[in-house]
Amino acid sequence: MCRVFSFENRSEQKIALPAWAGVTSIDWAADGRSLWAAAYTNTNTWALLNVDLKGNIRPMLEDKNMVMGWAIPSPDGRRLAIWKANGTSNVWMVENF
Repeated sequence: MCRVFSFENRSEQKIALPAWAGVTSIDWAADGRSLWAAAYTNTNTWALLNVDLKGNIRPMLEDKNMVMGWAIPSPDGRRLAIWKANGTSNVWMVENF
């Protein structure tokens, strides 16, 4: 269950996420009309969901081997930075950027 609070009118909206055992993160979409949620099922399937404010859920990416994390949209909404973990590590360093 997601709870969205409005600072403008102090209202609260509850959005149910049935069939998903847990949600690990929630981020606003760039247009403010939906949410990006990283979630998992009780069968160990991880997914990146797009959830509109009426509760309609669209699984956008699913994976049984990697944990889904946050999803941060670009300001124009055309790109999405996501975090997925598989237990390995890699480090890159950019100098004089």
